[in-house]
Amino acid sequence: MGGLLIDQGGLYRVGQNGTGDYGNGVCLFRIDQLDEDAYRETLVDGLRFGEFRGPHTLNFAGDRVVFDFYTNVFAPLAGWRRLRSRIISRRAAQVPSSE
Repeated sequence: MGGLLIDQGGLYRVGQNGTGDYGNGVCLFRIDQLDEDAYRETLVDGLRFGEFRGPHTLNFAGDRVVFDFYTNVFAPLAGWRRLRSRIISRRAAQVPSSE
C-alpha cells in the first residue's frame, strides 16, 4: 500500500483490510522480523473507512499523509489514463542512463 514507516525504532507497514468486502479499511502491522530467513509481523491496529472504500495507497512525506481510494464514480477515461501512465513509466524505465 505504500512505504514502510519507522517510529520509535520500530518498523511498520500498512495493509488493506478486505474483511467483508474489498477495501473496507487499512491495518497497521509492526514488522517483528525481516531478514533472509523469515518475515514476521503483528497486527497493531486498524481503521475502517465506512463510505470511503478501497484504499490503494497510504504514504507519508514529512508532515503530509496521502491516501488513494477506489470509487464507484463512473470515469470513462480512467482506464485510458491508467494505460497511458503505465506506458510512460515503462518507456522511462527503458531510457539508458547518460552516466
